[in-house]
Amino acid sequence: MSADQGPQAGEKIYIIDATGMVHRLFHAVPIESTRSLSCDQPLNAIVGWVRFLRRLRTDGARYIVPVFDGLGRSWRTELFCEYKADRKPTADDLLRQMPLVLELTAALRLPLACMPTVEADDLVASYVEAAVASDLDVTIISNDKDLMQLVRDDDRGSVRQLVPGKDGGVFGPAEVRAKFGVGPERLGDLLALAGDKVDSIPGIPDVGPKKAAALLGGGDLEHLLTSWSFISPTKLGDTIHRYEAKLRLWRRVIELDRGLELPVPIAGLQPWTPSKRALDEFFGRFGFPHWKSAVDRFSE
Repeated sequence: MSADQGPQAGEKIYIIDATGMVHRLFHAVPIESTRSLSCDQPLNAIVGWVRFLRRLRTDGARYIVPVFDGLGRSWRTELFCEYKADRKPTADDLLRQMPLVLELTAALRLPLACMPTVEADDLVASYVEAAVASDLDVTIISNDKDLMQLVRDDDRGSVRQLVPGKDGGVFGPAEVRAKFGVGPERLGDLLALAGDKVDSIPGIPDVGPKKAAALLGGGDLEHLLTSWSFISPTKLGDTIHRYEAKLRLWRRVIELDRGLELPVPIAGLQPWTPSKRALDEFFGRFGFPHWKSAVDRFSE
């Protein structure tokens, strides 16, 4: 087998929402515990990232694609100016570490999947579709519920989402349905109806996730919008009709772009072989004699 053929049918691939994961790790690892020995550079997101990747390596992961947000306004912000407007600004100490996270990821011989103005969600979705088309066994690693729209287990392939944390777990279609009351194929419809505070999507008045799931029991959002006059109570049907344009907008914002050209094609992926030397050189810049002295210096 040629070394440049990439993963073969049936092999596992892990596609990581890396921006979201690094943000989570930044808040999970105490910042003061990982200050550089030689300067005041915070390293907690970086240390958390290496620890996380080391666990994946220990679990036998061979093909890994970390996907990062691209710089610049995405098409969603252009389409819906309130998109993510309620989010707190990214902490300065995390912003200081992000270029180093990217540098370290490249030094670890992992592909850097990132495109200007493209959100990680869309690039994750595009990698998932390309991996499924290559008959790979796909695991998404992310806490983002929007990505659960990609989960499947059918003739199109197998896609699971691993949600880190004590309240997480591995989500297939059954787990998505148990959590939200609808399957992955209607999750975007539910979020448009019920709203999503994380992305500043308000949803329609007096409709939460349970009511949205019930409304979608007879069909998708398009079916609901064309049969609003049959909805009971009448007031709810009238509200759905009144919000038709907004619901279509919100649904478009929630939808994932699954057809992007990949910065690193599936066929170009190589089995992950991290470089201890690159890790030692990276952490040596910050006063640590070798990478383990930084990563294992403090207990998790």
